[in-house]
Amino acid sequence: MGNPHCIVFIDGEEDLDNYPVGVFGPEIENNQIFPNKTNVEFVKVKDMNEISLRVWERGVGETLACGTGA
Repeated sequence: MGNPHCIVFIDGEEDLDNYPVGVFGPEIENNQIFPNKTNVEFVKVKDMNEISLRVWERGVGETLACGTGA
């Protein structure tokens, strides 16, 4: 992949639908450890076969999906 990704796993007690992606997404995207910025995927594992995902794309904001993040 030509673009960087940072994966954040959300604790089982957290509600991903209400997780503050709009707060943490830009903070992580623009962190100095990512000099070219990064995409951020917020992931909650439902079980061994299913996850929920919210995507913060660098330079864009929250989107409904990310092909390279999948």
